[in-house]
Amino acid sequence: MGLAGTDAPALCPNGNALGRGVRRADLELVPLRHPGVRTVEFRAALELSIQHFFLWLAAGLRRIGLPVPIERWAKPLDRVASLLDGFGGKHGGMLVSLVGTQTDGSRRRIDWHLTAPARDGPEIPCMAAILLARKLARGLIAERGAYACTGFLALDEFEPEFARWRITTAIEESAA
Repeated sequence: MGLAGTDAPALCPNGNALGRGVRRADLELVPLRHPGVRTVEFRAALELSIQHFFLWLAAGLRRIGLPVPIERWAKPLDRVASLLDGFGGKHGGMLVSLVGTQTDGSRRRIDWHLTAPARDGPEIPCMAAILLARKLARGLIAERGAYACTGFLALDEFEPEFARWRITTAIEESAA
């Protein structure tokens, strides 16, 4: 797991958050859940290029075997990151892209954009945990144990939380 790559496509519709490739367990889970998927990429964004550079550098040092004790630097790095907040924008975002062949043989691309205003992007990962906890408390999920939690939530179940945090989404379709 970790940060990889130096390419940086825009993740937000306004283009302010650039994504870097990240190796994650999700890359193995998606094809298991959706047979026939051939390529899966996950990208994460830090808004400022300087933040990307130093995170990429730390990941690179670890990849070549140097013991970079980044855990020990967490508090000082957090303070430095806070000082950089004023240089970034208020919006965070996420992009999910699907490219495939339709039944008529044509290639199609569907992009789902999520934009979080007012620096509320960090709330997004918490939403799934909150929604799952609510379903568990109501007895709507029978499965128990530790495993990948795929397929328990539908996108529309997130809409009330998105509205609460003024998070917007948009779907764009185009030929691939």
